[in-house]
Amino acid sequence: MVQGSRRAKIRKIRQKRMTISCTICDVTWRGKPGDSCWSCGTENTIEAVPAQIKIVS
Repeated sequence: MVQGSRRAKIRKIRQKRMTISCTICDVTWRGKPGDSCWSCGTENTIEAVPAQIKIVS
């Protein structure tokens, strides 16, 4: 039973993590909303837009 609750806790933590981008220095990382930038230290972060790939044939 302990193992199952641990897995649920890890799953919950992973769901909260997303790709974050700094609006000042334009770096991206995997983190939680509200994290400060690891490069410049500011709190001006937003959720990064997923990369879009265009296939030309």
